[in-house]
Amino acid sequence: AAAEALVGVLRGPDADEDSHVRYAAARALGEIGGAGAVGALSRALWGPDMDDAPLVRSEAVCALGEIGGERAIKTLIRASRGPRPDKLSTIRRAAVEALAKIG
Repeated sequence: AAAEALVGVLRGPDADEDSHVRYAAARALGEIGGAGAVGALSRALWGPDMDDAPLVRSEAVCALGEIGGERAIKTLIRASRGPRPDKLSTIRRAAVEALAKIG
């Protein structure tokens, strides 16, 4: 239930307008984990729901590194060097660091 509420704060029609609140939601999702968290964090990085705040995208990368797992790793690889790597070098660097942390 807590993860679902955080996903709503991060993405979707009820997403909070304050990027600092979305950042905190991404951070909490990294601690909670789960498939829903990975999906929401991945969507914050790519696609039509991509978050426009670098702060939130960077925390989404860190959170995916905390969660780990195949889907998180695929998203982190894409963020670091995939077909559409993030334009911000800080986010690419954070993705590489998260992958190293996973091992």
